[in-house]
Amino acid sequence: GLDAGGVPLLQFKFRVQFYVETHLLLRDDLSRLHYYLQLRENVLQYNQPINEEAAFLLASYALQADLGDYCEDRHHGQYFDYNLYFPQWVVERVGVSYVLDHTPPMHRDNLGLTQGEAHAQYIREASQQEASHNLHLYRLRYKKHDPTPQVVTAICARGLDIYEEESGPLQSTRKLICAFNWSTIGKLSFE
Repeated sequence: GLDAGGVPLLQFKFRVQFYVETHLLLRDDLSRLHYYLQLRENVLQYNQPINEEAAFLLASYALQADLGDYCEDRHHGQYFDYNLYFPQWVVERVGVSYVLDHTPPMHRDNLGLTQGEAHAQYIREASQQEASHNLHLYRLRYKKHDPTPQVVTAICARGLDIYEEESGPLQSTRKLICAFNWSTIGKLSFE
């Protein structure tokens, strides 16, 4: 059903259940494709810290995977929707014209990379960042009555990370306050 605003009351998403520490563990093409799509969504939606250079590199791999080799005849002007390849804060920081001018040469550098290889490179780069994107984030409040979530719990391949979130003008920042490895977790409970 729908609520009064026309928004579905219940929405299901198929997501990656388990993240892996290395892309080499993803052997079949379908698993790699779905893993790649999940990481792309994470990069765009989770606002994990990422530098601009890494954002452009990830976008170039995604363009190679989606559009194939760069070709002057087919890929000119605004041949891609930058909102599907860059986090919003990157576009706001550097500007649309900068994105449209500097992305095509990086896409061109991936000439000859197959779709599967582009997926693997994207997965490798997105998982190796200082704050990796192969995780699920859950926003929590310190107290039940706090107006906005201030703590973020990340479930990732190596364990649980707890971040404190602070809102900024272009991008909210997260400071890691705790990290728990799966090998040290015996029981999880919430009060």
